[in-house]
Amino acid sequence: MAIDDPVGIVIKQVKDDIEAESQLATRLVKLGLSVAAAAALAKLPFVSHMITRLLATSSLRTEKRLLLVAEALNSQQKRIEDKIPDRTYYESEEFQTLLGLLLERLHTTHDNERLRMYGIALGNSGSSDFREDPREEFIRILRDLSLDDLRELMAFAPPAAHERAGTMDATQRFRLRRARTDLTGENLSRTTRLIGLGLVTETLSMRDFRGPVVYHNEAEIRKAITEYLERPPVRVYELSWFGWRFLQFIAVETQPTTD
Repeated sequence: MAIDDPVGIVIKQVKDDIEAESQLATRLVKLGLSVAAAAALAKLPFVSHMITRLLATSSLRTEKRLLLVAEALNSQQKRIEDKIPDRTYYESEEFQTLLGLLLERLHTTHDNERLRMYGIALGNSGSSDFREDPREEFIRILRDLSLDDLRELMAFAPPAAHERAGTMDATQRFRLRRARTDLTGENLSRTTRLIGLGLVTETLSMRDFRGPVVYHNEAEIRKAITEYLERPPVRVYELSWFGWRFLQFIAVETQPTTD
């Protein structure tokens, strides 16, 4: 084949790619995956550097869940391609640690939504947007929170459909977060857990004074003040900055910390 034969070069590259994919699929089958799962994973570019090593040292009986994570990771990498300064990060020991932490939870994770969050978070871990964030801590929190916990946390987030959201940086959007008061029952239980993880803050605020417009004598004034002071303060719950960064870390669309 002549050096200046562009068609021949392309054909050879295609043949090499097919052969490499076939070899990888064969290795994955030998390591315990089904033929269908191995074929699907072999088409994802990050697989050869991590999944084979993972399967060689552990028993994975949850291949459908693994596929969901892998596909979400691959899709997120494509979405944020221009924000990934070094693609070799996904071959690093740091990334292997994050991947391992999440895959440890595959056998107990049944929700497809959470599995996709795993993949999205893994993809975002290589983004320049999160270079200064505690990525391993985020991953540990993600794997330990239930889907209901995550939905409770999202209830504190700024409205996604805000008309100016597209023109705001992360700090500006954070200021639009929802404040919630006097939570009870399951909402309070889940929020208490989020507070313990530093994702939500709790503050006390005096209630609005609601007395009559006109007082006829000093006794009425003293009574109104006494009743006001006897009322318990309002408990106000808000998303913390740490919680806001965590929500961005597990989100499909990422926003930089500053413009």
